[in-house]
Amino acid sequence: MVDAVMNGLQSSLYTIAVALCLYSAGLLRGRRSRTERSLRWFKAFLALETVGFALDLLIGHPAAPFKALWLGLRMGFSLLIGPCVWLSVAEMVRSQTTGETRLNRREWLVIIFGFALTLPVISSAHPGPLFLDPTYAVSTGYSRFIHTTMLVCMGIFAVQIPIYLGRCRRLLANRFAEETRQGQGTRTRAWVQLPLLIVFTTWASGILRTLDCVSHAPQEIEVVISFIDVSVAVGSIYAILRRISVPEPFVEPSRTSRDVSPFDEGLPAALPPAPLLPLPSAVPEPEAEIIAPTIIAEKPRYARSKLPEVLRARIRRKLESAMADQRLLADSLLNLRSLSEHLREKPHYVSQVINQDLGSTFYAYVNRHRIERARILLREDPAKTILEVALEVGFNSKSTFNAAFRGQVGMTPKAFRLLGSQAAGDS
Repeated sequence: MVDAVMNGLQSSLYTIAVALCLYSAGLLRGRRSRTERSLRWFKAFLALETVGFALDLLIGHPAAPFKALWLGLRMGFSLLIGPCVWLSVAEMVRSQTTGETRLNRREWLVIIFGFALTLPVISSAHPGPLFLDPTYAVSTGYSRFIHTTMLVCMGIFAVQIPIYLGRCRRLLANRFAEETRQGQGTRTRAWVQLPLLIVFTTWASGILRTLDCVSHAPQEIEVVISFIDVSVAVGSIYAILRRISVPEPFVEPSRTSRDVSPFDEGLPAALPPAPLLPLPSAVPEPEAEIIAPTIIAEKPRYARSKLPEVLRARIRRKLESAMADQRLLADSLLNLRSLSEHLREKPHYVSQVINQDLGSTFYAYVNRHRIERARILLREDPAKTILEVALEVGFNSKSTFNAAFRGQVGMTPKAFRLLGSQAAGDS
């Protein structure tokens, strides 16, 4: 009776895991990450997790036939998890999608050799519900050969996973350091490390299951291991999907900036600029004329990277069109790298054009367009709260929005909305 309950519980856990993986893969179909990177390796990782849980279900179900076949396939596919998670993390944090060529010949040979080690146990599969065929007596030597190849395959898996996890950790550490140097803050959040947690749990559960089989531990131990494995995978995949699953990717408009208004959906083509403070009377007029051009003068940092005017004009047009896309501005994770990928231009070129030609920094440039969009929403949609407007235009908090709005407009959003409503009432 107890064995039947344990088997039923274990089967239910794996069924839930398979269903979640399939559902997650369906959600990611035709989608990309927030930074417009392809998710093909993460989809492959989800596919491996689905296959793995389905094989675990067949191995553990008491009435499933060909158990040795499922066991051999489970061991073989496990050798693909480490490389796949490494490539998944790489495509999430790098500007370009990593391809198969990043796995060298030696790594492929290790995977192929590991699959070859599963052939002896696969060859012993039979239609019955047991691992061994009771109608066919296997010699002692061949039985030892099967168990030896299985242990060697598990040894490869036990060594392989820490190597790829170490690569992922170094890749993320380099990414964090790069973002710190660029002054972006740590925008590659901890959620990127969740696939590593799934793989580590799979690795640990595989080791524990091997020890469990050798020591003939009670079935309750196997159920506890399965529960931990499934729980970590389900929770991590759910958290990952909340971060990277977004609607259809941004497509650069085919129209030029002359054909596109600053904001879509019938919004006015030009917005009144924020009021400028008068220049002090003590500053002579000729000196003011000298100050203005120095804003867009080429800075020493770009002295060796002079871009052709044709390239700079093209990037300026793309920037104007990109800032007209409300979905892009609403992305609170937008940074220089992801914007450059939208524009299909090099980040260094985009940064140089923003600094030299537009006289601004990246975040100041983006926030200026966000504030202009917020001014329209505050005027035209009084039903929305200040926080709702802030989130809609891409700010993470009300306090950050208030500070940016006051710095550009000279008053708080609340005061701006009140002033607009009073002006409407007077008219």
